[in-house]
Amino acid sequence: MQETYLPFFLKNSTISSILIIGGGNIAVAKIEALLSVNATFSIVTKNISNELRNLCDTKGYSYTIGEYQPEYLTGQRLVIAATNDSDINQRIYHDCKDRGIFINVVDSPQLCDFIFPAILKRGPLQIAISSSGKCPVAVRIIKQRIEQIIPLQFEKLIDFLHKKKNELRIKLKIQPRRLFLEKFINSPIAEQFLTSDKKEAEYLFTQALKNYCNQNLAALYVLPIVEDNLDLLTVKSIRLLSYADVVVYDNLIPTIILEQYVRKDAHKINCSILQKHNYNQESTIKNNLIIQYLKTGNIVVLLTSKTTDIYKQYDTIISIAKELKCFREV
Repeated sequence: MQETYLPFFLKNSTISSILIIGGGNIAVAKIEALLSVNATFSIVTKNISNELRNLCDTKGYSYTIGEYQPEYLTGQRLVIAATNDSDINQRIYHDCKDRGIFINVVDSPQLCDFIFPAILKRGPLQIAISSSGKCPVAVRIIKQRIEQIIPLQFEKLIDFLHKKKNELRIKLKIQPRRLFLEKFINSPIAEQFLTSDKKEAEYLFTQALKNYCNQNLAALYVLPIVEDNLDLLTVKSIRLLSYADVVVYDNLIPTIILEQYVRKDAHKINCSILQKHNYNQESTIKNNLIIQYLKTGNIVVLLTSKTTDIYKQYDTIISIAKELKCFREV
């Protein structure tokens, strides 16, 4: 069975200190990564490189010179083994496992309870990228591509929207608030906020919020999905899936579509569970369910693996959605 990793972000305050065992270039690389996120750490090493010594002197970090001893693990919760001796690394690994301590042995994924992803930072925005240790070069290339997409000033926009959180909550309900933010972040106003007069951008934001309708939007979209051509999924389709409050699908829809593009808090309804009914009953139940969601002001996306005669197959629900004035062409 392939090893998998649980991605999450851990507060620095949760871990009082990370123990790093080793004092060479490998250790320096890990320490520099920890410094970038203001992590606290302690160092134990038999020999310390000039680079690490200078780094510690510059940053004011202390280190302990000496052979590795299991006593150093007392009270630790996270340990990084970064020595150039595989036997010592193995020993540290087993000592940590015996004590229930999470261990990372550098460049040895089989000896790691956790791994370090590549991090892209824009202030409070952090994007972690990992190949589960299989291809660091691919991770570096992907990071470079994302860096080209997200402006360096993006953290200022995040801080601005954070300050406006209470105002947005007072002004808008949940769905209108989410749609407003999505549209704002992709709008010229946000771009202006990043590149020009901040006061003018804030004024435009205030006006946009003032004029925004605080009503839930009901909409029905029908998206055909070709299983063998997922790379052809359009930008518009991906955007609509991110808007959806409800996604209705069948067993032929690849799960990666739901995992990658649908919001975690969206309702996901698998129509295949209705197959115990005959066709007419199944259609009636599904249609009634969708109509109920539309009437209560939800954006519904119907994912279908059938790419021919879509309107004929779903003519009943489409006709009703048109009567409700909430059917949207894709």
